[in-house]
Parts: sequence; C-alpha cells; structure tokens
Amino acid sequence: MKFVVLAGTNNIKGTNRTFAQYITNKYADTADLICHDLVGFPGFNRPDERKLPEAIQIVSDDIAASDGVIIVTPEYNHSIPSSLKSFIEWISYTTRALYDKPVMIVGGSLGNLGSSRGQQHLRLILDAPEVKGRVMPSSEFFLSQSGEAFNEEGNLISADKAQELDNLFSEFVIYADILNRTMAAQESSEPRVAIYDYQVNA
Repeated sequence: MKFVVLAGTNNIKGTNRTFAQYITNKYADTADLICHDLVGFPGFNRPDERKLPEAIQIVSDDIAASDGVIIVTPEYNHSIPSSLKSFIEWISYTTRALYDKPVMIVGGSLGNLGSSRGQQHLRLILDAPEVKGRVMPSSEFFLSQSGEAFNEEGNLISADKAQELDNLFSEFVIYADILNRTMAAQESSEPRVAIYDYQVNA
C-alpha cells in the first residue's frame, strides 16, 4: 500500500516533522510511504482559476495516488496550525484529493496533552462535506512532551509509545484496505470531485 505522511506544520524545527519522518522510516518495510511538510506553502487566497501552487500540487497528486494519508499535527492555541488549515482549504477548493481518502491522525505537543485538542479540531475539519476525508474512527495517538520524545537518531524513546503506534498503524493498513475496496465497489452518482462555490451571494 502507498501512504502519504503529512507533517502538518511549516516549522522546520518542529518535533512533528521529526515524528512524521519517524513514521516514514519505521514502516518503510510495510508500505510505500512518502513524507511531505508544509514549509514554504502560500496561504490560501481563493484564486478565481482554482489552480494550485506548484508545491501544493505535488502533494495533492501524491495524496490522490495514495491509499491513505497519515497527518501528524501539532497543536497551536488549542487548535491545528494555520498552515495545515490553509493546506486543507487549498485542497478542498481545487482537487479535493482528500475526498473519501482514508486518514489517520496522530500528533505531539511540547506539553502534556499531546495535541489532543488540535486533533479533535482536525477531525471536524476533515469531516466537512467540502473535504470528506475518511478519518479512522476510535483511534487516537497523543505524544506528550514531544521535545524529549525522540533520541538523537530520531526514534521514539518510549517503547510503550512505539508499540502503541505499531498497533495503530497496523489497524490503519486494514482500515485503508477495507475502505478503498468499499469505495471502489460502491456505485454512486455523486462525483468524487465536486466544485463548491465559495462566493457568498447577497
């Protein structure tokens, strides 16, 4: 299977970039994983031509060609970073590459809550009809004290957290396979890529 691992941050020194790379490296023997982050992406500006900037188009194409997406999100001010929200806005306004795409959410924070509130907000955003990402239900992974969670080689120090992540990833492989086969077999008149009008008419 092919998965995109998305570090939901534009912070080049962020621990969630380390976390995303850890996932990409650790499960390379299980699946084909490609890692992206949001560094250098422009903010969403609702272009009239509905065309993605080149850097975002590359990520969108990889998501569209994948069997699922693993989003590693930080938590800023009790929510997700603006760069991640902006990226989702770009996708929902143009390619809708996350439509019916299996998604696994994980994340870490420097504090004790491990991005739990940010992950909750991300679930709500991905559930919007303009996005319609299929987040794996009943699954949570919170990495607290993320600044001290990785060793110099970029591996998780806690064996318990590493095992917890192993279990979650194994579940996601099964979930993505079942969901993709279900979507392929489903006959629906709803187009996979729908164009939404963001213009407010008075």
